[in-house]
Amino acid sequence: MLSIFKRRKERKKKIAVLIFLEGKCTEVLAVLAGTELHVYQANVIFNNNDRSTSLVEIEKYCIEKKDKGFDVVSNIADPELAGLLRPLPLNARAIYGNRSITTEALEAYDKLLLENRLLLADTSMKINSSTIDRLQDDKGNTVYRLNWESIRPKDLAVLLVCHAAIVESPVSKTFLNEFYSLVDGSGSEKTNLERKADNFQRGAQKRRDNNKG
Repeated sequence: MLSIFKRRKERKKKIAVLIFLEGKCTEVLAVLAGTELHVYQANVIFNNNDRSTSLVEIEKYCIEKKDKGFDVVSNIADPELAGLLRPLPLNARAIYGNRSITTEALEAYDKLLLENRLLLADTSMKINSSTIDRLQDDKGNTVYRLNWESIRPKDLAVLLVCHAAIVESPVSKTFLNEFYSLVDGSGSEKTNLERKADNFQRGAQKRRDNNKG
């Protein structure tokens, strides 16, 4: 399995994060180039108080970014946007184990910072130390707690960027192709899981087309 992650040193991964908070949608773009994660400035791209308008804008945005090869992730899970963006709500549990996405994201953030591989657009993008509490449990493991009252949209975006860069989704085509290329040497044959993902995305697109009609 380690070979999968070693291969990441040889490729680029483009990430677009959308954070929905305080009635606004904040965008952060990033590129994982080799072992370095370049995170660019946060921008408020639109208000999302009007749900019908914002859904149209989000769909357009996601389609444009995916066409350019971006992995689009967000802090919300919305069934109407299934197949367009990958939800990473920080209060949810990760797919494997009993760890929260918050823990995985903070571990990724700390790891990248420690190894000087997190390159932020400016110092304002760095998460304030008072926003994250790092405690030790009785086994010596780090336990993270976020101060939700002081967290900013750009803080959430940076955490999700770090998570998306280091923790590949087990249902993503990138992960599956790389995994099965190790098994059969090609990675070209679609797996059942990939086919289900494709069908799910086509179904979501059909529902959106029907709603527009």
